[in-house]
This record gives sequence, structure tokens and C-alpha cells, in this order.
Amino acid sequence: MNRSNRFIWFFAFLSMFLVGCLDTSGTAPEPQQIGGTVIGLSGRLTLFASGSVITLTEPGPFFFPSPFAVGTLYDVVVVEEPADQDCIVENGKGVVGPVDIIDIEVTCSEQKLYRIGGTVKGSSGPLILRNGTDTVTVSADGEYSFSVMLQDGKPYAVDVEQAPLNQACTILNDVGVVMGADVTNVDVTCVADDTGLIDLALSEGTLSPVFATDTSIYLASVGLLVPSITVIPTASNLDAIIMVNGEVVVSGMESSPIRLEFGSNIINVSVQAPSGADREYAVIVSREEKLDTTYVKASNPSALDYFGYPVAISGNLMAVGATGEDSSATGVNGDGANNDRSASGAVYVYVREGGTWKQEAYIKPSNTDTNDAFGTSIALEGNTLVVGAPGEDSKSTGIDGTQNDEGATNSGAVYVFVRDAAGMWSQQAYIKASNTGAYDRFGAAVAISGDTIAVGAPDEDSSATGVGNDQTSNSANESGAVYVFLRTGTMWEQQAYIKASNTDNLDQFGASIALLGDTLAVGATDEDSNTTGINPASNESAFEAGAVYVFVRSVVGTWAQQAFMKASNTAGGDRFGSSVALGDDMLVVGARGEDSSAAGVDGNQSDNNANDSGAVYVFGRTGGMWMQQSYIKASNPGNADAFGSSVAISGDVLAVGAFAEDSNAVGMNGSQQSNTDADSGAVYLFARENATWSQLTYLKALNTDAYDEFGKTIALSEGTLICGSHLDDSSGVGMNANPYNNTATDSGAVFVYH
Repeated sequence: MNRSNRFIWFFAFLSMFLVGCLDTSGTAPEPQQIGGTVIGLSGRLTLFASGSVITLTEPGPFFFPSPFAVGTLYDVVVVEEPADQDCIVENGKGVVGPVDIIDIEVTCSEQKLYRIGGTVKGSSGPLILRNGTDTVTVSADGEYSFSVMLQDGKPYAVDVEQAPLNQACTILNDVGVVMGADVTNVDVTCVADDTGLIDLALSEGTLSPVFATDTSIYLASVGLLVPSITVIPTASNLDAIIMVNGEVVVSGMESSPIRLEFGSNIINVSVQAPSGADREYAVIVSREEKLDTTYVKASNPSALDYFGYPVAISGNLMAVGATGEDSSATGVNGDGANNDRSASGAVYVYVREGGTWKQEAYIKPSNTDTNDAFGTSIALEGNTLVVGAPGEDSKSTGIDGTQNDEGATNSGAVYVFVRDAAGMWSQQAYIKASNTGAYDRFGAAVAISGDTIAVGAPDEDSSATGVGNDQTSNSANESGAVYVFLRTGTMWEQQAYIKASNTDNLDQFGASIALLGDTLAVGATDEDSNTTGINPASNESAFEAGAVYVFVRSVVGTWAQQAFMKASNTAGGDRFGSSVALGDDMLVVGARGEDSSAAGVDGNQSDNNANDSGAVYVFGRTGGMWMQQSYIKASNPGNADAFGSSVAISGDVLAVGAFAEDSNAVGMNGSQQSNTDADSGAVYLFARENATWSQLTYLKALNTDAYDEFGKTIALSEGTLICGSHLDDSSGVGMNANPYNNTATDSGAVFVYH
């Protein structure tokens, strides 16, 4: 039958039905009732059919309250039934005819409920399981079931609310739907919980809350100076497998550096024990795109004190030199109120407690004297402070000799101070060169690493070359030397006397030094060779081009030169080696007189159109071999800016000072183009990612002023940057004083950023 024929037959049938619904007079018949019988009801039952509702509370016959027109389609459904019964409708569908419908039957019977349970294995004590709002406590291995049973077709989801002490429990078949039978296969297996960490630490920042084994989520925050972080997890089970962001990490060891973007960074730590149990921890680290600033002045500021030249930091300790300070005090925390020893110099030590800096010590040498310039160089590591006084005049030699014999003008001296557990400082050693000579300026540069210190004497005159040779031949005027000292217990002794491999007059070998472990880098700012690269031949064709020498110490304590380093674009007057800094197999060298007008990283080195703008060079070491990796310029190179006059490195962050930069900008990332504040100074921060450096921040003082020389000295450690502004003129005292009161000329200041 085709489609059109089917429609014809349907309408014919409908017409016959409607005609049949008419009585003999041709009018529609009366509406009819719909009803039937309810059997077994023991509660409240509500039925619905075609807009009509009836509620019943006992078994028996029923009719819907409203009659239905003949021809109405009806469908009786249960909309409410007793909680413990299932009610089923029979004969509940049809079309209303000319007579009442009385054969609908609703049968209510006891509802069938099913148990949810299974078997527990390996439990060592009370185990609490949950299914919805129902819980069951299982005290021992064996079968269990929940007290609340479920109807057929109802879902269930069982989980562990509380595992036995020191156990982890897993559930098999924990989620499902009742299928007309008891559920008996929700099985629980408990094993020893050796997945916990006993410690979790970060290389930067502090966990909040304080670490606890059973706490799984932590927060931490770091500043702009922390582009990456490492995690140090320690497991309770040494055989557990620890993963940090998917990388396996040995218990108690640092993870690989994790790059931090600005904002929130999630670090996932997972622990899987030999038992098969596992646990997850998460650390949410927030890196803020800002620097908090502390403005520091001396406790006894005075004009021409030059507080902030130089600076050093180690952990929560900071040391600040003031080479022009004039007090006649000696030792630690003496009377700094008088100005009886002009330019004798002083050092101020600060400690950070709870994020706040406070002065801990005011340090003078044991033989304070006029023009000694105590504090010209400082180095700080742990509880040891090394201070150079290149203007000191004693002619003694070695360790703890006579201090008051003024027979060698500007021969120089170094003083070592140590800090005890109570935070008290005391002088440990008074150190002179093994070949003390007038005007050698021993102590012009110092560095420390562990129990080793290195001291530069850039005006030393010996013509010796290499390590441990003749110290007495003063035929190479101001060629320079470096001395290495070693501490055993509390006693110091000289370990090495080091000269350049190409010693020459006026080279200033030792003008800058850096020491890290068994590696020593020495700058000779006025070396004259015009060669380039690593270990080239030496000549005298580029006046004051500068060079850097790298020495390494063997396991038996012998030092040897490893590399003679020149810039990739050597030129006269560049003063390569103006500053040096060492990282792990990395060396950073400043050349404050370099002349390229290039900007940024790895630009054109040969365009010498920005006289004395300055540059920085980064070298890497692999297997004892050095090679240049990067050539770095300021983002706003300008004539005589002296970019690279100071450098500092910590992890993947590099700080570069340009004390003669001229912008009048203030604070972070201001305008670099308005050169109206001559020699106000600036500091540039760079970050490394995948061996590539990029500029992170352009930093100016909060009180930028001409000739303050902000950034002449810098120090960087563990997310804290110290910038000296030794010609700052404020007369403020202590922490966060008024920086704009310029009534103490060249008193100096320090800016601490974190």
C-alpha cells in the first residue's frame, strides 16, 4: 500500500470512530469516568492521567475526580508511592469510549532493596568507607556491607573516608549501578602507606602551610628575581619513586630547575612506594612581577662617606662598605660618632629577620687609620666576612703580623671577621701579602668560597709569571698579583701567589676577582693584547683592552692557569675584565669601556659608535674548555654609560651595573631615553632560559639624581639584589629614611630589592 492510500484509510477510520461517538441525536455523549482498583497499598499513592490527579492512602476502588471526554487518550502513571513499596499500573493506557473505564489495576508490593558490599584485605585497623551519606566502619579483614540498601537501578560510589593508620587503601569496582541483585564485589585492599614525604622544600620561597606529611596542597610566592625554582622532596621510604612534574627525582636531592612564569605555577610531586601505594602533592608558586624595595642608609651618615661602595650578600646577611667613613673607632660596634680618622673606612652588617633588615654590626679594623679605605672590597659567605683596606700602610707580611708599623704606604691589608651563633662578630685574622710593598694596594679586590679567600693587589710590581714564582723582582710596575689563602680550623695560611702568564707593566692583574670552589677568575683591566677569544697569543697592540685569566686548583691544592680570555671584539680602551662573576661552569665578564652601539643580546659587536657604552660577555665551560656564549649590551646603550662596570650572577639571573647611565627614570622599567641626569646610574637584569639570555628589567633608584652612580656596586643572591649608590646625598639614617633630603653630599645609600 502506498503512502497516499495509507492516509486515506486512516482518515476513513477516524471519521467512522467519530461518527460512532455521536448518539442518535447527533450530539457528543457525556464524559466518562476512569478508575479501577488499588491492591496492597500501605502508604500514600498519587496517580496522574491526562491532567487529572488523585491521591490515595489505602487499597480499594478509585476513580479520577474529573470525567474524561469520549475519545480522550489516557495514560495512568504513578507520580508518588510509599518509600518501601513499588506500585505497578496495569491496563492504564487507552482511549475513552462511551462507557466508564473501571479495569485499571494498581498493585503495590514491598519494595526490593539490595545490599552494597565486598571484601576487605590487608587492613591493620579501623577502616571507614562511604557510599553517599552512608558510612561503614570495618575493624578487620573480611566481608562488609553498608546498612542502607539500594533499589534496583540505583547508582553507588564507594570511597575511603579514613584509612587505617599508616596504610593506604584502594577499591576495586567502586562505582556502578544496582542490577537486580546484591553488589558483593566492591573489594578493598590496604597496604602499608610508605608514600608520604617527610620533607618538602623549595630553593626559593616558603611553603604555606608549614610542611606536614598528610597535607597535600601548598602555596609559595617568589619575586621577579626568581625565574626558576627547584624542589627538594624527601620520602619516608628510600625506595619510593618520586616525580616532580613528571621527572624522577632522588629523595633529598634537588629537582631540575622549573621555569616560573609570572602569576601562578603548579608544581606536581608524586610518590609511589614499593607497595604500590601512591600519593600526590601540589605546590602552587606565585611569581610576582614586582620588586619590593628597602632603602638603607648608614647609622652614622656623613658627607663623603661613600656608603654603598661596595656591597655583598649571603643568605640573610648583607655587608655594606663605606670607604670614606671617618670614625677613629676600632673593632666591632665601637663609637662611630666622631670623624677623627678621615677616610679610614667602615663596614656595616645587616641581618634579615622575617623579611625585615636590621643593622647587626658596625665594623672597623683593629688598626684604624686615616686614608686606609677599609671596606674598599668586601666578600661575604655564611658567617665569614672578608674586608680589604688597600690604603693600609703596615710593612708586615703574612698572617697577624705587626699592624702599626706604618712603613709601607698603601701596601694594603685584608681583615677576616667571623660571626658566632649569637650573631656576634669578631676579627679572626689580619692578613698581609707575602711580599708587602708600598702602593701595591693589596686588598683592592677580595673573594671568598668556603675556607678559601683570594686577594687582589692590582698595583703589585713583580715581573714573575704564573703560580708560585719570584715575588721580589719589582720590575713590572703595577702589573698586579693575586694571593690565595686557606683556612684550617681558625688558622689562615697563604696557599698561592699568582701572576698573569704574560705579566706586563700597568696591566692591573687582580683589579677584579671571583672565586667559586676550585675556580678563580682574575681580571686585568689594562692588559694590552689585541687578540680575541680563548688562549690566543699575547701582544701589546691594544692599549688597555683588558683580559681575564682563569685558574683552577687540583685535589692536592695546586693552582694552575686554565684559560687566558679575551673579548670576541677586542679593542683598545675596552677594559675587558672591569668586573667578573662566576657561576657553575659559567663566567661573566664586564668591559665598561667597550664602544659598540648595539643593543640587547648578541648584536653587532663591530659598530663602535657608542664610546665607553660598555658590554658584558658570558662564557661557558665544558670539560675544562671555555667558549663565549653571549655578548650582552644595554637596551639603551649610550656614550660613557659604563655598562658592565659591575656584574653579579645567581642561578639564571644576571645583574649588570652601568653607574654612568644618564636617564632620569625612577624605579622599574621607566623611560630609558631622557638623558637629563648625568651619571645617575642604572642596573639591568637579564634572565636565562635554555641557554638564551633576555633582558628582564631596567632598574633605576627610587630617588634618581645626577651623579649618584646607582649600580656602581651590586650583589645578587637567592632572589635578593643589592645595589649601591655610593654618591647618594640623602642625610637619612637607617632603614627607609627620607631619600629626597640631599643635605649630606656623597654620604651614600644602598637599595635592597627582593
